[in-house]
Amino acid sequence: VSHLLARIESHQGPVILTTNLRKHLDPAFARRFQVVVDFPRPDAEARKRLWQRLLPPRAPRESCLDPAFLGAAVNLTGGSIRNAALHAAYLAAGSGKPLNLGHVALAVWRELGKDGRELSPTDLGPLAPFLSREAPC
Repeated sequence: VSHLLARIESHQGPVILTTNLRKHLDPAFARRFQVVVDFPRPDAEARKRLWQRLLPPRAPRESCLDPAFLGAAVNLTGGSIRNAALHAAYLAAGSGKPLNLGHVALAVWRELGKDGRELSPTDLGPLAPFLSREAPC
């Protein structure tokens, strides 16, 4: 922190810092910032729109793959949705099958597991029944 503060103090111009651990910032460190911008997690409607945009549009999909369902299923960040959507598309392409809820459930499961915490199928909410399914719907 002291090295970063020294670099900020000596820099001539704007400095942009990002973190997803704001609550861990030292208050004395945070006081040095003139502007702090919060980017809250997307709500279910925003997550639905993210799933719509981030699932590859030309990838074959099962008809039951509903972005509104996905948006309501798990409270993910935009970056996590991007990662899960891309991973689900790779899983589908690798299996030679249309993109389905099983692919998405596995991709979301792996995305949630990146932080190293122990997961339970309940962390997937309504996607949990599709985690180990080969069946699309």
